Amino acid sequence: MYGLGDTPREVQNSYERASARLAVEPAGGTVGPAQLQGAFLRAGYYDDYWPARAEALSAYLQGDPGPLADLAGPHPDAAAEAENAQAVYTAVECNDAPWPTDFSVWDRDNTRLARRAPFETWDNVWTNLPCAFWPAPRQRPLDVRTGPGELPPTLILAAEDDAATPTTGPWSCGVGWRARCW
Repeated sequence: MYGLGDTPREVQNSYERASARLAVEPAGGTVGPAQLQGAFLRAGYYDDYWPARAEALSAYLQGDPGPLADLAGPHPDAAAEAENAQAVYTAVECNDAPWPTDFSVWDRDNTRLARRAPFETWDNVWTNLPCAFWPAPRQRPLDVRTGPGELPPTLILAAEDDAATPTTGPWSCGVGWRARCW
């Protein structure tokens, strides 16, 4: 449909080819590999983002940089809202769990994770790294354990096929430092 490939590997190759070209000549003078990465990372959170990104990537690889420049380029009119949203995200995230304060832990854990999930890992690290230095007192996670035969007071739901927060992996209960299950 988009001409990016018939297999996941072929589509990945299309993305990597575009990223390499953008490193040499940014689309519209503003969209390089980092902006491409940022635009596609957002699609990991919103399924409805995929068609526009696939169309823009396809057009770019066929010689038209316009749609990609429009999609991934700077949007000054949305900057204040994005900054506010990021500030709220950081405040919530940094108080949500006891984050490591030693960068060597971040580096070790995420270097290992990046071998399996290279696309999202390091962008997620840089987004959440302020939590290693968060100055406010951290909240203690709520203990939701129950006795034998009792129903738990909370219900935790997770979506399947969520690229950003898969149901298995370092963000799952008991698997990594991000999530704590009681």
